[in-house]
Amino acid sequence: MSSNINRSKRWILIFTGTVTSVVAVLLLVVGLIFIIAEGDWFGLAIVIFGLISIWFAQREFKEYMQLKKEADEMR
Repeated sequence: MSSNINRSKRWILIFTGTVTSVVAVLLLVVGLIFIIAEGDWFGLAIVIFGLISIWFAQREFKEYMQLKKEADEMR
């Protein structure tokens, strides 16, 4: 039973980490476009938010790797 819960949690972490990564890259691109086009603080805020999103995605992938390691040790 624990294996199924662990497996479903890993799939959720893969999905959320991937979505967060895609959103982070899009935020970085849009922020850089705003900085180049407008030279405004708004673009910098978007870039910073994108960097924070990358940090969250990295945490989710680290948690996934930890769960995968625990599952491999249980086998």
